[in-house]
Amino acid sequence: MNKLSKKAVRNISITTCGVFAVLCLVSGIFFYLVTGPVSSDEWGVERVDPSIELADGLDEKIDELKERIESASSGEDLVLTITQEEATSKLDEMARNGDIAIDTENPQVYFGAGTICASARVQLGVGMETAVQVEIGAKDGKADFTIRRLEFGRLAIPKTLINNVMTAVEHELVGRWDELPVTVEAIDVTPGLMTVTMVKK
Repeated sequence: MNKLSKKAVRNISITTCGVFAVLCLVSGIFFYLVTGPVSSDEWGVERVDPSIELADGLDEKIDELKERIESASSGEDLVLTITQEEATSKLDEMARNGDIAIDTENPQVYFGAGTICASARVQLGVGMETAVQVEIGAKDGKADFTIRRLEFGRLAIPKTLINNVMTAVEHELVGRWDELPVTVEAIDVTPGLMTVTMVKK
C-alpha cells in the first residue's frame, strides 16, 4: 500500500510538472507572438513623423467642413481631403492626450490604393505591436469598410474573429450614421491621400 501511494504521488508529480511545462511553453509562445513586431514592413512605406502643425491643420479642415455643412443647401456636394501625415499626427496627438481608451504609442496611418493601413504599440497588460489593414469605400450613403488583416504582434487574428469585430463596430455605428447631416457619396483612397465626398441632406 505504501509502495502504491509513493507510485501514485510520483505519477501525480510527473503529470503536474508535465502540465506546468506545457502551460509555460504555450504561454511563452503566446507572449512571443503578441510581443513581436507586426508585418507592417511588408507595406513598403516610410515612417510618418507626426507634427503638432499637421494635427492642428486637420482640426482646421474639420472646423471648416462643419461651417460649410451648416451653410450648404440640401443636395450640395462637400469634399474633405486628409493626408496620411495629417491622420498620423492627429492620432498621435490623441494618444498623447489620453483621448484613446487604450494606452497607445507611436501610431502610424498609411493610405494606399483603396486601403488604409494603421499600426501602433498598445498596452493590454503587456506591450504589443498591432496592425490593421482596411478596405474602405461608400455604400448607401455611409462609409463601407472591410477589415482585411488584423494582427497583434506576430499573431494574425482569424477571419472569424475579424468578422465578429466588424459586426460589433457596424452595430455601434448604425445610429450615428443616421444622425449625420450628410450622406457619404464616395471615399477614394490613393497613396498618401484620402478624399471623402459628401452630400448635404
